[in-house]
Amino acid sequence: MLPFRPYSVALVTTGREIAEGLVQDAFEPQLRKKIQFYGASFTGHSVVGDSKDEITKAVRSFLAEETSIIICTGGMSIDVEDRTPEAIVNIADDVIFRGIPVLPGSNLMLARTNESYIIGAPACVVACHHTSLDLILDRLFAGVVPTQKEIRRWGVGGLCRSCTTCFYPVCSFASRMH
Repeated sequence: MLPFRPYSVALVTTGREIAEGLVQDAFEPQLRKKIQFYGASFTGHSVVGDSKDEITKAVRSFLAEETSIIICTGGMSIDVEDRTPEAIVNIADDVIFRGIPVLPGSNLMLARTNESYIIGAPACVVACHHTSLDLILDRLFAGVVPTQKEIRRWGVGGLCRSCTTCFYPVCSFASRMH
């Protein structure tokens, strides 16, 4: 058993409709609650449009503050206009993975820059109680960075069944992490 580390976490919410106030940001309140579980400090939140440059600038500002984990939401699907993965690749020293054999949350991305981690989180992190993001956060906060080989093995049992009574992380969804 490993203790959770008291990391700092920032959030970059992307999307023109959110930046212009046309749609309310649902990511920030959900993710704030999620990171509180780990004892993390929430160091900031930026809402930016869809351009790679805006996303890159926001992430770089949190990197300059030595934020431990930066979670980017929005713009993670395979749509040609989604620029978040491109921005993360542009910033990262190392892309650990892009795509994960877990549902919900297969479009998750994890990268590293210096001692900081950048996560590209898919939209399902708002709608679903447990997703691939939870599996990654559990590991990162314990100081364990999953390898690509390990991530590939997560495809066996990688479906959250949204059980009536949730026993996460003692369930088939999270069990392959051990």
